[in-house]
Amino acid sequence: MKDNDSWFGPNQINDSLSELISYLYDAERQKLLESLDKWYQSKITEKRKHPRKRMLRYVDCSGHCCKFSDFMRNISAGGLFIETKTPVYIDQELTMTFTLPDFENPFNVTGKVVWANPKGIGVKLYHTISEI
Repeated sequence: MKDNDSWFGPNQINDSLSELISYLYDAERQKLLESLDKWYQSKITEKRKHPRKRMLRYVDCSGHCCKFSDFMRNISAGGLFIETKTPVYIDQELTMTFTLPDFENPFNVTGKVVWANPKGIGVKLYHTISEI
């Protein structure tokens, strides 16, 4: 980066990163992803009570006046992130059903929405999942 390029806006940063990543071989992209994931986990570990595990799993959700199915992007013993466009509100209670690798039976859990953004919702579970 040149000295006169001291500030990029979010779009320029994303475009520059995408361009740089596009030049990498698949194996190099995988190494980069693993390195960034380790860095990210080290940053959030001290803030989170339960460490998050990235995964892409289908989850069925139901709550007061809503029922939807979307993808869970990460999970911990105490909560999960669901990528969804379904409108929900903070403190809304949801019942969720999903499967996890290495487990024969589906999980059926209940929690409440603690945050929402345009990409999805964060749900805090009422009871921790000790198997995670």
